Amino acid sequence: MVGVAVCVGSAWSVTDAASAMSQMAAAISGFVLAGTIVLLSQPRPSTERGTKQTASARITAMGPFVATFVSMGLTSYIFALIAGEKDGSCRRVWTAAVMGSGMLAIGAVATVGGVVLLVHAYLARQQLGDDDESQLKHLERMLTLAMQALTVVAAFLLLQRAYEYLRIWYDGTVDVGWLLPVGVIVVLLAVAVVTVKPSWVTFVLKKCGVDAIKYHDLLLWIAVFITVGYSIVATATVGFSLGTVSTDWAEAPGFLPWTFAVCSVAGPFVAIAAYTYSIRGLIEETGTGKGAAKVGAGDDTAKADAGEDVEEAPAAPQA
Repeated sequence: MVGVAVCVGSAWSVTDAASAMSQMAAAISGFVLAGTIVLLSQPRPSTERGTKQTASARITAMGPFVATFVSMGLTSYIFALIAGEKDGSCRRVWTAAVMGSGMLAIGAVATVGGVVLLVHAYLARQQLGDDDESQLKHLERMLTLAMQALTVVAAFLLLQRAYEYLRIWYDGTVDVGWLLPVGVIVVLLAVAVVTVKPSWVTFVLKKCGVDAIKYHDLLLWIAVFITVGYSIVATATVGFSLGTVSTDWAEAPGFLPWTFAVCSVAGPFVAIAAYTYSIRGLIEETGTGKGAAKVGAGDDTAKADAGEDVEEAPAAPQA
């Protein structure tokens, strides 16, 4: 494959790696789509109250999967464009790459988060033996820790990719020393997201009369919308720019690379932080076993937990 030579300010050729990255993103998107179809094709739950609540938890788990499908599918398209770029177009190539890298980071965290929610929902709706439940709890903890670790790693990689992009744009001579405090702030925020217990925040929310589960559920869907919105806007911007400007953007205005660099870090990091914190909050608030069924549950579940009488659902008529 004939690709772009290694650009000044970088030690590797993103064009040579673009084809493999495009295939990887497409494969992940395909697996996520298959998993979503399997979830949608499951038998419709009965009208019993507990089953409704469990189905609601399963629907919540589909949000990150749908967002990952969109993000990874468009990421595959961006890296396919990069793979076809001609020699000497470093600025064009790395502008597309820095935006695509942000979409890859979101997709990785969202995929693991969706699996965490599915395992959590499975613990709620199945009558498991002690050994099986213990094994699934260990799996849930391991996946949650993986999601937290990915959040911190993603923050580092997003910053590193943006820094590398700016070096390449300015031929390795740009002074970005002022970015150091910005990077420190982003990393500290990432560490806070994975270490601060959601209960510390929800304690205040409950004092103000806010439903903690609804709060985390809303935060999760905000992350989903940010993921889809960022992916669509980034793909449209990159595709339009590469298709209409054939040069290497030598006459581009000075604010352009900084705009791309900031957007490639800010958008993905906000979505990743929202995914991690909301999923941790949902798991912490609902617990495991019977408590997990409260994701999206109504007032009847809260009454049952408080020891109050709950009206039983009418029995099905005999045939």
